[in-house]
Amino acid sequence: DSIAQGVGATDITRSWVARIAGALAAEGRPHAIVNLSRSGARSRHVRYRQLPLLDEVGRAPSLITCGVGSNDVTRNPHPPAVAARIGELIDELPPQTIISTLPTPSVNPPGRWINRSIRQGAARRGLPLADIAPHLVMGRRGWAGDRFHPSDLGYGAWVEAYRVALGLDPSSIPDQWDPRSA
Repeated sequence: DSIAQGVGATDITRSWVARIAGALAAEGRPHAIVNLSRSGARSRHVRYRQLPLLDEVGRAPSLITCGVGSNDVTRNPHPPAVAARIGELIDELPPQTIISTLPTPSVNPPGRWINRSIRQGAARRGLPLADIAPHLVMGRRGWAGDRFHPSDLGYGAWVEAYRVALGLDPSSIPDQWDPRSA
């Protein structure tokens, strides 16, 4: 969704995708980025529109990241239905996928419900998990002006969660990274 596009960051080079790409480059792990995200995407968009696009990339991806659910919850606040849709999506994700939890504190009942489903689905499939929630920066500084997307500081939660899931050295994480400089 829009989080993978860096919405809320002051610059795309400060998004979690760019910063993780910079860390992969710093560690000598070759990669190319194909970002199939769509602002406002929900689990059904990922399942029926984005996953099929993987066949058009031209080569098999070695790593796929999937972070979805926030838009599902805001547009359909019935957690069991959202959890079921996300569970179905998880069952169809390629085995080289890292899936992330929702950026929600543990005191948010719908978020807890959905994150439990994501964790269970990742465990069932043996997929690595980028657990965002424990790394959240609470307070205004962690969120962009729209109070929905992370700020530069807030994107640190995604960076840390994906860093852990990928086994990246903390010292390899840049504050910002421009893939055109690579």
